Amino acid sequence: EDGAIVRCSRCKAYINPFVKFLDDGDRWACSLCGFAQETRPSYRCPLDERGRRLDLEHRPELCFGSVDHIATGEFMSRPPQDPAFVFVVDVSFDAVASGLVEAVVGGMRQAIESGRMQGGDRARLGIITFDSAVHFYRFGAAGGGAPSRVVVS
Repeated sequence: EDGAIVRCSRCKAYINPFVKFLDDGDRWACSLCGFAQETRPSYRCPLDERGRRLDLEHRPELCFGSVDHIATGEFMSRPPQDPAFVFVVDVSFDAVASGLVEAVVGGMRQAIESGRMQGGDRARLGIITFDSAVHFYRFGAAGGGAPSRVVVS
């Protein structure tokens, strides 16, 4: 339970920077539905004189609007899917002329070839480019099929 993700027992919202801690940290009120509930013992922490947790800097879920968690079985309704990455690149005249496109493509190549992207060979990759239109690209499976592009104006 120590690593379990804290959620509101009424609306199932995740704990976040906007919850209010009450009774010296023994309870907390959900920022979405307002329901006040007990703070589980492993998550409890005393509050300072302003009502802020003393361990705030060690709780990213209470400091940032977005936090990645590794989902445990209780959060999964199906097996994990292969990771997917979509690169969206500005290919307007100014982006090409400034060298931005060349730098971005170099970064994409480095990320792909480094082998450090999550999922390794299972990872799925998408590329979208845009200027005055949006360009979607389709690549065949490893070694098969010619690439194609769909342009949406």
